Amino acid sequence: MTPNEQDTQAFHGALRRACDRFDPAYYERYKRWCDEYFYLPHRSEPRGVGGIFYDYLDSADRDRDFAFTRALGEAFLDIYPRIVRTHMDEPWTAEEREQQLRRRGRYGRIQSALRPRHQVRPDDRRQRRGDPHVAAAGGPLVGRRASSAANAAGSSNCANGRIAQIGPSNRR
Repeated sequence: MTPNEQDTQAFHGALRRACDRFDPAYYERYKRWCDEYFYLPHRSEPRGVGGIFYDYLDSADRDRDFAFTRALGEAFLDIYPRIVRTHMDEPWTAEEREQQLRRRGRYGRIQSALRPRHQVRPDDRRQRRGDPHVAAAGGPLVGRRASSAANAAGSSNCANGRIAQIGPSNRR
């Protein structure tokens, strides 16, 4: 898929509606964080069409935090398949395919260089608190990186099975 303004607006609208149910400031705060986190300064370009990003959500109300993460996952699972279905039978040009491969290749190099897999960060607050889900699953609860999935529209990270997982997950 290549960026499409109508799809981008629908995607961000779904995220905004999910965020607004919990706090009207969430969408702008987490969108800004996403825009900064997924910006490639050495290429002067963003990765994908954006989305939202949050890390270590801890409002002191775990049920509400989980409900927020779940609402985002449900919003994603509603809007993203609709966007894909709209375009899945459309042919693409050789130029669009080349752009897709080039962008995916850039992301793969960044991931392998910057984020070693199978490594729990030592500063993980839940691990220090002794959260049983961290120890049992080998990684933090969803919410740790689930929102980065929301940024993945248009990128190769969408189909790797890590999208909006609900509940404990192993870090891959």
